[in-house]
Amino acid sequence: MSAALAFTAACASDSSEDATVAASPHIDLHDLDVGSFVTTSGKVGSPNPARARMVEGQRLGSVAPLAMEIDPRFKYQTGHEDNSVYAWLDPDIAGIRSDDFEADAAGFIAGFFTWGRSERDLGIAQNISYSVLLFSDSDSATHAAHTLYGREIDFQQHVQFSGDTYPHGPVTVDGHPDILAWSTYDGGLKAFEASGRFVVHTSVDDQLASKIHQLDMNELIDLTTKSMSTITARMATFQPTPPDKLTSVPVDHEDILGRTLRRSPTDNWKDTPGFYDRHGALHLSSSPSEDQRLFAETGMDWMAYNGGRLYRAKDAASAQKILDAHSSLGKMYRLMDAPKNLPAARCYEYHGDGFAQFRFECFVRYNEFVAEISSNQLIDIRQRTSAQYAILENPK
Repeated sequence: MSAALAFTAACASDSSEDATVAASPHIDLHDLDVGSFVTTSGKVGSPNPARARMVEGQRLGSVAPLAMEIDPRFKYQTGHEDNSVYAWLDPDIAGIRSDDFEADAAGFIAGFFTWGRSERDLGIAQNISYSVLLFSDSDSATHAAHTLYGREIDFQQHVQFSGDTYPHGPVTVDGHPDILAWSTYDGGLKAFEASGRFVVHTSVDDQLASKIHQLDMNELIDLTTKSMSTITARMATFQPTPPDKLTSVPVDHEDILGRTLRRSPTDNWKDTPGFYDRHGALHLSSSPSEDQRLFAETGMDWMAYNGGRLYRAKDAASAQKILDAHSSLGKMYRLMDAPKNLPAARCYEYHGDGFAQFRFECFVRYNEFVAEISSNQLIDIRQRTSAQYAILENPK
């Protein structure tokens, strides 16, 4: 199942490294079932103000530390089976409570959300998630941190939770007066901290310890302190775009987003299409430690995300390595027939009962590009995969 696909076309490169990987075959588009999906690449137009802010939010991912960089125990993340949101403008996405966010967070430009866990099973995992919120100036960031914290404390003091809950309310972090923390009814610890033009919002918990009533709040406080220190130090290296220049920020890089499958009008995904450099792409990886090595080895420099994911490696042989690694999905997946007239695609059906996992996954390589497509409908996954291949073969 993990063996490399053998293509019948001639070799794409004379190099010894590429000698075992043939050029991607030409396929007549009329032989592919692409449904109503667009089959040509397109230029991404100039952004409106909201989209420009989202692009800036996606740029934050190029600097924001991975959960495993905060603490190596958090080696699992979201992946292609989850419909999570990363860059954001809506605070609900990041779990930030505010009845009037525009007033509470005046000067807010964009946020970036990421998370990790210690186990694949969420029910027994230690979890960390955080957002970095970029503001127009440091005063606005400081004001927002205190205002949003005040909103949360007011809520905690007046809400009544049913069932077995933990004490919830303000928590003092000794030696760190800038960390504004509170405990939650389910045993978690959340916090805000302003640092320069940023506000960092963290959330940590221990699901197993909470369930068996062996929760150590001091451990959560230590993890919060460590998280804040790591995140603020890393974000200090970020070079924000001047607010009046946001709409001039590139919305694509060498047409990689333009060559990525567009979404269907029926898709209800909340995350905005975009492109990420190597580090940013690791935030979207289900196994960031393995992908960190894989991306370095294969020269994967950019990943675009729209109706699917598109990775660019340094050459065809390297792209094949990405395909082989990412299509090794585990025992719950069964290899199935590729889309009609597209034998290069490798497709699987999920036979488990995992939460938020797509039923079908397809992977296909075109020269130095690797596409990953997900869907819950059989016809849809085949049409999407065929359309993505058509776009890559016909970039103009």
